Amino acid sequence: MSLTSHDNYPIARRHAFSVVTMQNNAIIVRICTYMLDDIPGRLHWVRELKVCFNSMTHDFPPAVESCNTAARLLVPLLENAIHLKSLQFPYSVDVLLLTQPRIAPALSALHHLQILHLTLYPDSESKAELFAIQREMLREMRSRPVELSLWIPSSSDLSCIQYIQTIKRLTLERLMLHNEEYPNYAQGSQHLLSWPTASSLTLDSCELSMSEAVRAFPNLRELRVGYLSSGLTSTSSVCWPQMDYVRGPQVLFEQWPFSCHVHHLTITSALYLGSPHDATVLSTIRQTSPRILALSVPEKPELVDTFWAKLAGITRQVHSLEITLSEVYLVFKMAQQLGIRLGVLSNLGRLIHVKLTYSYPVNVTPVTPDGVSITPMLDIQNNILERLLHVLIEHTHSLRYVSIEFIGHSGPCTPSRGSWRIVRSDKERTVERISQYDAEQIREIINARDFDPASFI
Repeated sequence: MSLTSHDNYPIARRHAFSVVTMQNNAIIVRICTYMLDDIPGRLHWVRELKVCFNSMTHDFPPAVESCNTAARLLVPLLENAIHLKSLQFPYSVDVLLLTQPRIAPALSALHHLQILHLTLYPDSESKAELFAIQREMLREMRSRPVELSLWIPSSSDLSCIQYIQTIKRLTLERLMLHNEEYPNYAQGSQHLLSWPTASSLTLDSCELSMSEAVRAFPNLRELRVGYLSSGLTSTSSVCWPQMDYVRGPQVLFEQWPFSCHVHHLTITSALYLGSPHDATVLSTIRQTSPRILALSVPEKPELVDTFWAKLAGITRQVHSLEITLSEVYLVFKMAQQLGIRLGVLSNLGRLIHVKLTYSYPVNVTPVTPDGVSITPMLDIQNNILERLLHVLIEHTHSLRYVSIEFIGHSGPCTPSRGSWRIVRSDKERTVERISQYDAEQIREIINARDFDPASFI
């Protein structure tokens, strides 16, 4: 319509320029040149900008020239993108901040910025200078973002964002706080080092205690933890009142003793069945009483029975269970054990959704215990998925939805998956296939905080 109507052309123009992604240096040069050629008519319409600047040129002359040109053009682009609301640098922005002194002031001057993601990978020689630039940039920021993703290396760097009391989602990388209590900060007093507006926190390679995290983010509802540095152990029993979502490796739960209710609990690292870690995992599940539980189970079929027998006794409140496995024998073994061990949940009517994922190397052709091959391009007519389905639901009468998938990793492959709705009548239960889209929509409904299993059909 906009192509044939002169009146609608400005609407299409605004829409086309509102979200811009520059995927490499050559594209950065082209888009910057185009935008800067008509700043009011083009650049001023940009609201979301993603810049994939690459400084790794390996002294190849054309690449070096493209890198330098891209860096120079980004300066006036950012200085004139006055209506920008979202800015992401998913690759290292170190070179830009170090070699283009106008970049940091340009970022500080953006009035309407709501989302800022900066990825830093400084070398040892430039760390001090780079973080000094970042501290000054953060102190001078005129916008009040609701989402920040930064490398914050120290407590004094953390204090640079204490005035941003609009933060709702925060990602911190490599933050090192070495004391249980807050140290003396370069800026402000202890009571200011808190972000009560923050509801979502992501930590990667950070070093701080649980009590420090609770004190800094008292109203947190979502926590995601990636790789952990040492020094996270908390001797305090302090915890948040309740959490909507917690995701992390099992070492997180060893070092941070969660004692609050967690609606959705995801343990990302594979469980070491039969090890002392089992006790930590089971204790965490018992203490947090999740409604949605996600686990990854390794290749120890001889320990499956004991673990699931213990788990069944503490998961009666769970209505959605997601399990990832890495051994095809366990797929059938686990389905059998889930049906038997968790069948007690059917009497309570709680467990209504199970998602079973088998992840295997693409150079391995998995087989069932009786020798039936499961190929990456699984033909549904071989009834493998349906066979798994019926094994799983045989003893768990409360189930309403089941999803099963085989996903190859470490290379390209086509996943084999299936999702079903279980229909109950007076005399029997039947299954009907549903689309992946419907399965994901149903999963979102079931995982929602306000989900009521009793009213869900």
